[in-house]
Amino acid sequence: MNHEPLKNKIQKTGNTWSMIHDSCFVSAGFTVLELLITVAIIGVLASIILASVSTSRARASDKKILEDLNTVRNEAQLYLDSAGSFGPNTANAKCSAGGVSATLFADMTNPSTGSTNPHIAKINSAIASANAESGGSVNVNGKYSNTRCVNSPTTWAIAVRLKEDTTSSWCVDSNNVSKKVSGDASAAFTFPVAAGFGSLCQ
Repeated sequence: MNHEPLKNKIQKTGNTWSMIHDSCFVSAGFTVLELLITVAIIGVLASIILASVSTSRARASDKKILEDLNTVRNEAQLYLDSAGSFGPNTANAKCSAGGVSATLFADMTNPSTGSTNPHIAKINSAIASANAESGGSVNVNGKYSNTRCVNSPTTWAIAVRLKEDTTSSWCVDSNNVSKKVSGDASAAFTFPVAAGFGSLCQ
């Protein structure tokens, strides 16, 4: 801090001369240490805010994944009502992108395209959306990278890796189960329960 020197002034009051002093003026500035501390505090607060925003976004993505997989579950039941079966056996593997009938169920009327069953397209769209929310992509083999699909004529299950907890996945199946399960669907993943050829979430 810098102090301006005191200034003496002579002042006459009536017949009396007196000496008075100006007030001491103090000009304050930030030291280097104070600036460093301020910058450090701002940095810590920024890190906390960014972490909170990142967590909120991940949770929002997980919520959307759940909504998409519930759409798959609802459309799968409608598919069964119209097709009478969940189609030929499909081994536990990443869900296919592009080939409609290869994604989860094969349309019993037109297995090559699946175009005759309106629920196939909705199932595909929901799977693609869930994979994207999970941070997944379509790999070189035309598969959704963060998913797992399996079905038999009477059972099916699908799992998608969660965004916030990447060591876990959300799983839905033909038994109307919708739950968080251990395991990353983008890696080697086994459904918790085997059911005939297919596997289930519980």
